[in-house]
Amino acid sequence: MQEIYVSSTFTLVVSFTHLLFVGWYLVSTLFIRTLGQSFFNGYINYTVARGSCCVIPTYNLIIVFIGWKMLNLLESKRISKVQSTIEIKSTGAEGVKNYEEAIWKHWDTVSSGLSKV
Repeated sequence: MQEIYVSSTFTLVVSFTHLLFVGWYLVSTLFIRTLGQSFFNGYINYTVARGSCCVIPTYNLIIVFIGWKMLNLLESKRISKVQSTIEIKSTGAEGVKNYEEAIWKHWDTVSSGLSKV
């Protein structure tokens, strides 16, 4: 069940990022085409702005970084949940009590198995 949650969360974040990026790309492209040379003060600046939208692989750079950060976040959440669930004291009076409980549980299972034989 945990794998389904992690993969669904990751897919949702990557898909939402993709939609945001496509929306931003469309808006900026329409903005550049609509305002054109008058906004960029000349043909050369206008051509550079259009070229940078086509040439720079911003989506590839952004999606890798966001995916990496999301996987790190999900992994740290999983590790902290596992450590908080599994962690038992092994020192002091509480540690002795936990050790005795574990030994008695083991002996109970062994002795119950022997009584059946």
